[in-house]
Amino acid sequence: MKKYFEQLANNKYIKSFLMFYVLFSVFIVLYLADRLICKDLENVSKKVLLDDNWNIVINGEQYDNVDLSSFRFDAVNKGDYIIMTRTLPNDWAFNKTAMCLHIRQTTVDIFVDDKIIYQYGHERYSIDKTVGSGIQLINFSNEYQGKNIKIVLHVTENRAFSKFDSIWLSEWNNSYKFILTENRLPLLLGCFLIVFGVAVIFIIIFGVSFSRKYISVLCLSAFSICMGLWTLCYHNVTIIFSIPLYSVSLMEYMALLLSPIPIIGYMHGYVKQLHKRSLTTFYYALFIVQFVLTVITIILHTNDIVHCAAMLIYFQLLFTLHAIFFTYILHQNLKHSIKKNKLYSFGLLIILGSIVYELLYYSFNRYLGYNIFNLKGISSLGIIIFVGILILDLYYDITSKMMEEHEKALLIKRAYTDDLTQINNRGYCTEYMNNLQADEYSAYTIITFDLNGLKQANDTFGHSRGDLLIQTAAKVISDAFSNSGIVGRMGGDEFISILKINDKNQIEALINSFNKLIEVTNSENSELNLSISYGYATSDEVTERNIEKVYQLADDRMYECKKGMKKCIKQTN
Repeated sequence: MKKYFEQLANNKYIKSFLMFYVLFSVFIVLYLADRLICKDLENVSKKVLLDDNWNIVINGEQYDNVDLSSFRFDAVNKGDYIIMTRTLPNDWAFNKTAMCLHIRQTTVDIFVDDKIIYQYGHERYSIDKTVGSGIQLINFSNEYQGKNIKIVLHVTENRAFSKFDSIWLSEWNNSYKFILTENRLPLLLGCFLIVFGVAVIFIIIFGVSFSRKYISVLCLSAFSICMGLWTLCYHNVTIIFSIPLYSVSLMEYMALLLSPIPIIGYMHGYVKQLHKRSLTTFYYALFIVQFVLTVITIILHTNDIVHCAAMLIYFQLLFTLHAIFFTYILHQNLKHSIKKNKLYSFGLLIILGSIVYELLYYSFNRYLGYNIFNLKGISSLGIIIFVGILILDLYYDITSKMMEEHEKALLIKRAYTDDLTQINNRGYCTEYMNNLQADEYSAYTIITFDLNGLKQANDTFGHSRGDLLIQTAAKVISDAFSNSGIVGRMGGDEFISILKINDKNQIEALINSFNKLIEVTNSENSELNLSISYGYATSDEVTERNIEKVYQLADDRMYECKKGMKKCIKQTN
């Protein structure tokens, strides 16, 4: 039965089925999580869009009857003013209304019939601090129906945006649910990446001190945390924690600026494998530039000299250079690598492709005002795919190592096991005695055995009877002494037991049990006529610690026993 299960474990079709089952289970869990988040989508998605009929003034230039979903303009810069006006609808019916306004590096003043109802960012802007970007939910009274609304935006960073996001009204209690539902993919992916990264770091950080091979996994975990945090911030999932927009923006920028450093560290092995000095030099130059620029940006932002938003364009150019360089490195590795490394390289190409997607999405949206892509969380999905590849490879590594260990154990067992009796052989017993000799504090007893009448059995009944006698003797000795030590066959009809005790009362009790087992065996099979001579010696009977002398003393006593038994047999005859 054991052999049957081992064959099943080694079957590639069984392995493939189990892997498919695991992936299918993950898919089902994600699907059920998605359904759980979306179960009340119809109710929470009820909203009143305010995208049409706006009159907009940008730095004195008038635009009438504007629809926000299709309106594009040149990217606005620090100091620009935008004034948006329209008449509010008369027919929304929410118990408690919330206005959803997406702010992008601007101060905000909202007026209803020229009465100010909301302000944001002026205090921070007055002391040159960043005001941040993200969704603001504003308490909006139902009494504002049919009145005129005016929104005044004062831009605080260069090239802040080139289009407006939708503005809408909804039930206050459903607003957060709707935002999370709309961004459920980034929510699930971002949380997974952070939890995965933190868990792996806690596991791997202890392994780094023992082996440098874990550094690459540590880099990947740090990158996973950065991208997970960036995903949650960029897609406004952090709104549920009521964190101020400027803090959310800071986390978003820090995660984005720091993320290239661990991925560059992870790529070190791929660059090194190519053995090209020019590529290695360029790699280190990229790392130094990235590290220095990140440190300088953090210092400038912390001292409110230049904010992260203003430095973002330089990081995007650097990210593009990283993507081109590492794509080339991975392409070269794919040409020469083994299958396992090709799998890794393919996964890294997916990550690079997904990051390029996010860069294009962000750039087109911010600088040109176009949403040419609609999928959210693609970079996080790319990282998760690569994590899946790592887990898949880890699974095969573990199973192959388990099989190697199993085969190694079988080989070791075969090397130290006597073929006929399946107990320890002479080599194992000798090694065991050497280990005991090295332990100067060990107390032990050696019992030697010799099977009587083996030659007579072979001559009279053939070697099959002799083999049966040897096997039966091995079983009796093993049953009597294996629980207290080891048992082995030294060769021919000679056996040994090494016990980690030297109390003579205990030893005599084991000898008595041994003699009774011989009697029981002979009563069950009288034709065998099993007879075994034995002698024992304890470690404290020899003045100097020498296990060979203990063994020799036991052997001498065994031969004395054998002579006595032969004399008894002769007298009986």
